[in-house]
Amino acid sequence: ELKSFTHQVYSRRFVLLDWTMRYQTDNLGFDIERSLDEQNFVKIGSVSGDGTITHEKKYFFSDKEVNSGIYYYRLKKKDYSGYFDYSEPIKVTIGNPDDFLVSQNYPNPFNLTTTINFQISQETDIEIKIFDVLGREIKTLINEKRKTGFYEVIWDGRDKNELYVSSGIYFYRFRADDFTDVKKIVLLK
Repeated sequence: ELKSFTHQVYSRRFVLLDWTMRYQTDNLGFDIERSLDEQNFVKIGSVSGDGTITHEKKYFFSDKEVNSGIYYYRLKKKDYSGYFDYSEPIKVTIGNPDDFLVSQNYPNPFNLTTTINFQISQETDIEIKIFDVLGREIKTLINEKRKTGFYEVIWDGRDKNELYVSSGIYFYRFRADDFTDVKKIVLLK
């Protein structure tokens, strides 16, 4: 029996879902589902159950793939016999960022690909470019207008001609409105 199903929203695209079961009988686990319209749900993860227990048990799931907006989450509770049922959906509102920010890429150093997360507080033109240590432009990752929100871009170590660059130190420059930030990136092959 589901006792509670709640959430907490943390900055930079992070929602922590937690739920408590009063007791469990043959609990195989839970599928966590997300929707934008409270009608069409998509599985985004799963958590293993604890079989049969007679005391309360708390479970957690973190969703790190959300932008600003309204989301609905529900649990699909499954047992070993194949039976399942759904919790009532909960509504989660993710606010807009307060300022411009670009995070350090991860992993760093990287081998095959690396991810750069950024946020913009108003609709504006943004630009992310990769440069070598001599200041020569290697590649433009993004050069377009974006709406307020949280984003990420992946660099695969290729230049503007789609050729792989050599190992070394590079820099990426993020520009949005009057905001500019430069960070170091290390490619190891």
